Amino acid sequence: MKRKFCFGMALALLLLAGCQQAFDPRQLVERYSAGSLQAEYVITTHAGFCAEYQLSCQTEGDAAKVTLLGPESVAGVTAVLQKGEARLQYEDLSLDALLPEVAGFSPMDALHCLMNDLGSAPPEAYALEGDFLTADYPSVQGQIQLLKRATFQRETLDLVSAELYLDGSLILTITPQSFQWTPAAQ
Repeated sequence: MKRKFCFGMALALLLLAGCQQAFDPRQLVERYSAGSLQAEYVITTHAGFCAEYQLSCQTEGDAAKVTLLGPESVAGVTAVLQKGEARLQYEDLSLDALLPEVAGFSPMDALHCLMNDLGSAPPEAYALEGDFLTADYPSVQGQIQLLKRATFQRETLDLVSAELYLDGSLILTITPQSFQWTPAAQ
């Protein structure tokens, strides 16, 4: 009787452990390889001086429109990003702008470049913790070590936050306030 009970408990534990869905990192590529994004988010800078910016981003394909919502002194400035080029706009003014040499590490292009990274390759490493998935996207540009660490809601794969590092130093934190990804029609 005791052996049947132990066998039953072991079988139940195996079944419960098997019910937890395994994660395939290619799911992130499948989800983010093509589509459009509408998001409002906060970018916190950590290098040099600390600052916090509120932004909105709309993407379609490889183009993005990023608008500063705050602080008030810069609200309304918009960057139109496409194919590595940027155009800044404010009211009736418009001018070409230079992006930093390391793409994706300025407040204006960080989210757009992160979304491109998510859709182009699976993460090199990932960890599942409760309801969250954390994925690492390391790379090297010249002599500079880059790391983009993104955290997602495990069930929906919606972005919860991201940290961007250069040579091991935290440069930017991205915290979405609203996040709507619409996959392209297959």
